[in-house]
Amino acid sequence: MKQALASALILLAFYTLGFGQTIQTKGSRYCSAKRSHPSLPRLLKGTEETGRHTFDVLSYQLSLDISACFKAPYPHSFSADEIITALADSSLDSFTLDAMSSSLAVDSVSLAGRSYVQSTSTLTILLDRAYNPGDTIRIGIRYRHLDVIDNAFHVSNGMVFTDCEPEGARFWFPCWDKPSDKATLDLTAIVAPGVLLGSNGRLADSTTNGIGPVYHWVSRDPIATYLMVISAKVGYNLDIVEWPSLSDSSRKTPIRFYWNSGENETNLHHIEDIIVPMMTQY
Repeated sequence: MKQALASALILLAFYTLGFGQTIQTKGSRYCSAKRSHPSLPRLLKGTEETGRHTFDVLSYQLSLDISACFKAPYPHSFSADEIITALADSSLDSFTLDAMSSSLAVDSVSLAGRSYVQSTSTLTILLDRAYNPGDTIRIGIRYRHLDVIDNAFHVSNGMVFTDCEPEGARFWFPCWDKPSDKATLDLTAIVAPGVLLGSNGRLADSTTNGIGPVYHWVSRDPIATYLMVISAKVGYNLDIVEWPSLSDSSRKTPIRFYWNSGENETNLHHIEDIIVPMMTQY
């Protein structure tokens, strides 16, 4: 629960600070408008239903190379590997996910995946054998995001972020894209030099390779696919506020605030000041 609250507060910081002072004062109105935005029905028009839910996704493991997105001409394209772990709810020999072919091109499947068929809005994976209720299934997917604007995966002048409620995660990774369905997230992303990247849960590790920084975020608490986010930018500022555990004050949960230079720092510091009592209260 504590980890979930920290994740939620991190996301709150992204949205509050990322959209500026106007959105900061009217966040609830923005959230409501987003869910009823006229662009969403247009994006989802003609999509197919993924069918009866014959499995329960337990976790998504994403490994993204978005390093080129931070450099001119700022393409929307990236390459990715994904591992989905799911529990079979019934006997099945195939696995259907939400995936928009207008944004995602699947190159191959692996592990329990034998072959696949990609349609306009779904990815059906034929499994290596028949699975029984209670069996665990792990499927590997190698795919690419195309250089298209889809109002889910956003790229702009050195900044990359996702914003895809309520069913827009299917535009940047194959998933069972229903707000009621929750799973854990393990996300690794390669970015360009000078980029900070935030995501869900806790920052498990940050390293560098020949391309740039590599960030590894882990959310151990199940969350909906539209809440699985990344927010990354060249020259991001970072503040960290630590919340001490109520049962053991020596254990502290870091809450990370990513913010742009030129934003209202008075508002930022006010939010940072109230985070600790908010965590304690909730």
